[in-house]
Amino acid sequence: MGIGMRSVYWVEVLRLIPTADHLDRAKLDAVLGWFDPEDLSPLQPLIATSDPELNLYLLDGHCRAWALWATGVEMAPIVVRDGVCPSRLSELPRDISSLPIL
Repeated sequence: MGIGMRSVYWVEVLRLIPTADHLDRAKLDAVLGWFDPEDLSPLQPLIATSDPELNLYLLDGHCRAWALWATGVEMAPIVVRDGVCPSRLSELPRDISSLPIL
């Protein structure tokens, strides 16, 4: 499915539950090198999935989500992917602000 055929939703960044256990310093530095909170046009939508309770789990874009949060941008563009749900739900951090940077 091409990007023009996906529905992009804007949700609160802190509503996204990370599925990663940390942020990679090199990847985060690369994102921060181009990220501009005043111009979100180059920002690709983050990839998420949801469960029956409509929790949103971040599958791809953890560094971009962190950049949004750290610069005070409250809303993130996401695409929701069906049929993928994390298996270790109880071990996941509750939001992007709690991920360690390694």
